[in-house]
Amino acid sequence: MKKLVLAGAVLAACLTTTSANAFNNGAFTVGTVGGFTKSSGDLSNLNSDSNIGGSTFSKRYEDDDLYGLGIKLFGEYNFNDNFALGTAYDFLYLGSVKGYSSFSSGGVSVYKKTDYSLTAHVFEFYGKGQIKLSDNFSVFAKAGPTLSFIGLSDDDDDKVDTSSSVGYVAGVGAEYKFNNGVAIRAGYDYFNRVGKVTTDYTSKEEKINSHLFYAGASYTF
Repeated sequence: MKKLVLAGAVLAACLTTTSANAFNNGAFTVGTVGGFTKSSGDLSNLNSDSNIGGSTFSKRYEDDDLYGLGIKLFGEYNFNDNFALGTAYDFLYLGSVKGYSSFSSGGVSVYKKTDYSLTAHVFEFYGKGQIKLSDNFSVFAKAGPTLSFIGLSDDDDDKVDTSSSVGYVAGVGAEYKFNNGVAIRAGYDYFNRVGKVTTDYTSKEEKINSHLFYAGASYTF
């Protein structure tokens, strides 16, 4: 009986030590961040003109304001204090795009202006290296492949142009972890080929790259 009690005490001590280490260092981290996006890509490259049977159809795009907002949900498995593997989902509102179309036939012309929203859904898979500068503060860098779905929506929120792309994400950031497992995180992510925009009016496509500047919170358990 004493041996069982002693064995139980040793096991409990081991579990307590393991739990404390896991609580302090963490095996899993989950969190959410949000921030601002800045995207590059000139949709005016998709402008087109066509002439069918004497009728002329023209399509024009303007994207002078590709600034927006983004939110990220992420989960990471920490192998140790210096390396983790993670996955994340990003919803990015990339900005507004103005569209102009005209149709001319028999001396009669019809013009239409349409406001579009450019959005993207991005799935990340990445490795993260981190360096602890103190017991609570660390800096990190991450990189990995992405799968993105981008869409151009009109005033009525109807998807008019969508596509999927494979690209990559690279980022840096810093994290301050409190003793209860809660942490605050800030960073910057660069998305290469977050998407490509195509239209029915031309065979051309325009690649979109995006930058996300973010801050938020995480929990390690």
